[in-house]
Amino acid sequence: MNNNETFNNNSSINKILLIPFLKHLTDCLENDKLESKQVQLIGEFFMKFKCAEQVKKETDKEFSEEEIMKFFTLGYYVYQFLLDE
Repeated sequence: MNNNETFNNNSSINKILLIPFLKHLTDCLENDKLESKQVQLIGEFFMKFKCAEQVKKETDKEFSEEEIMKFFTLGYYVYQFLLDE
């Protein structure tokens, strides 16, 4: 069974595993109970999730070479400098 089969919109696995996990993660994040590496991983997940949402919205849009370079430069900056703070 792969992840696409395990975690989907209609899966009871969401209620059994994902929802309690995400609620616990939220609680830990709100109460500063996570190590910096864990917060970094959450941030990376957040950026991937938001990027995937944006790409889904703009699937018809073509990006210029300049826009792609700005995207990668911003990603590099966030990864190298902001996530280490």
